[in-house]
Amino acid sequence: ITKYEVIAREELNGHPVTRVSLTSVTGRTHQLNVHCAAFGHPIVGDNVYGIDGEAAPHGGLAVTSRVDEELQRKIKAATEGSPVRIHARSISFKHPVTRKMVTIESPPPF
Repeated sequence: ITKYEVIAREELNGHPVTRVSLTSVTGRTHQLNVHCAAFGHPIVGDNVYGIDGEAAPHGGLAVTSRVDEELQRKIKAATEGSPVRIHARSISFKHPVTRKMVTIESPPPF
């Protein structure tokens, strides 16, 4: 399960993109990437689950993309060589020695 919230609609190198806040509820590996790809909105710069990526299209689901594939390819070309646009805004864990909760926050660099 992934919760999402639309934060802003923006442009990236002249192409429309949407900034979202994603919260992984079940915490599976690559969960955010797969879920975004599955509903037709892959994470920008994701060369595995994004358009023409290494993994099955749309997170392996037999669906038609909700986003124009030509637009996805343009965004991919415009961001080629850039890191994937995913960032942990905050992370919390119990310190292994003090047993106190530690929260680290960092604004996205993009």
